[in-house]
Amino acid sequence: MSRFGMEEYTTFFLKFLVALFFLMTFGQVGQLAYCWLMTGGLSYWVMTSGLGFTSDDAIATIATVFGLRAIPFLYKRLITLAATYPLALTFRFASKILPKYTIEEAQFFSCDGCSDEVAARRKASLQELSEKWKKKYPK
Repeated sequence: MSRFGMEEYTTFFLKFLVALFFLMTFGQVGQLAYCWLMTGGLSYWVMTSGLGFTSDDAIATIATVFGLRAIPFLYKRLITLAATYPLALTFRFASKILPKYTIEEAQFFSCDGCSDEVAARRKASLQELSEKWKKKYPK
């Protein structure tokens, strides 16, 4: 019989530990990952061997402690996510979905089906703007 009565939640706690391990070491798998695995394994061994906890209680306790320890990590990740420009997060996915077009210079100014007169005005306006910027922002 376990001390906390958590036998039926053991699979939940194991899934919770795996999710926390992934979130806390994402992008930094290396020494930090091994430290968390060894800490969890050592804690499990101490609780089951030395302190007399059942396997279920040890897993529940480790999940609780790791969950509390994960709060600062998750907070930092959320702050970073909130401070990141949205296009930086989504552009690599959107660029695979959005269609890509190649338009020749001759077709660029009339690609929407406008008359030749309007296309000529657009081209002249763009060249005029280019000249103004070259004068205003010399290299």
